[in-house]
Amino acid sequence: GAAPQLHNPAYFTGPMVPVAANHDTTAKTLLNGFQIPAGQTPDADLKSALDNIFNHPNVGPFISQQLIQHLVTSNPSPAYVGRVAAVFNDDGSEGHARGNLAAVVRAILLDTEAKDPPSTMFGPAQTGGHLREPVLMIASVMRALGASVNDANTLTALGANLGQTVFIPPSVFNYFAPGYQIPPQYTPGINLLGPEFQILSPSSAVGRINTVNAMVYGNLGNGAVLDLTPFAAVAGNAQTLVDAVSRAFFAGQMPDAMQTELMGAVNAITGTSAAVLRQRAQAAIYLAAASSYYNVEQ
Repeated sequence: GAAPQLHNPAYFTGPMVPVAANHDTTAKTLLNGFQIPAGQTPDADLKSALDNIFNHPNVGPFISQQLIQHLVTSNPSPAYVGRVAAVFNDDGSEGHARGNLAAVVRAILLDTEAKDPPSTMFGPAQTGGHLREPVLMIASVMRALGASVNDANTLTALGANLGQTVFIPPSVFNYFAPGYQIPPQYTPGINLLGPEFQILSPSSAVGRINTVNAMVYGNLGNGAVLDLTPFAAVAGNAQTLVDAVSRAFFAGQMPDAMQTELMGAVNAITGTSAAVLRQRAQAAIYLAAASSYYNVEQ
């Protein structure tokens, strides 16, 4: 709340404050020879510098690839990136706007490589999809289970245990590098990018399963409650329950082999009491949400 001084102490979580007395007012040469004239204020120079970066030809492909990696697949084809970058450069409107992110996201999600995969949502097997980052995995499970959350929740700790503390990345370059490559011994014969895999260790892989267990079996602590009622209500019929889990977690496209495994686990829990039906629902949801099919989003 203090008024800005000439030299404030370091406070890296606060906004930067321009100090005109410290500003270099001479002319400046930026990217591609762009010239900033002498005598401008700090704010004017900053705007000129940001405009210079924004209009650099590398920005469209760079932003487009990273958005595709987060929203669709870690390994988009060059053509996919090119189509989206073209929309970043010119949104097709009468004003030919550059950097219209609404148009960019629309182009990403409606591109043929996103909406018309060659097989099911679980393909193509070698290059499709991306690993859900921990915080989004937690949020997606809770959304599928109709969570009620208030300010007393401890969900940030769940993400931190998996290597992703909300709003506190280890560097300005995020929690993981967009160019991180999956170690080749795991993908023989093909080189694959897998940004989110950079923070997946053996311990955090086990931690993911334990986190799902905590969510499904009610160990979330204060401030977060899941609603398993819709699943318990149909748990008397194993196939109906598995179908409900498939719709909630896999858009109704759970693989047949996985359905068979869940059916076996559900049928192994016998009885008709409310407690048993809840247990059957918990088993099906736990196995589905902890699976690699769910954690690698397609």
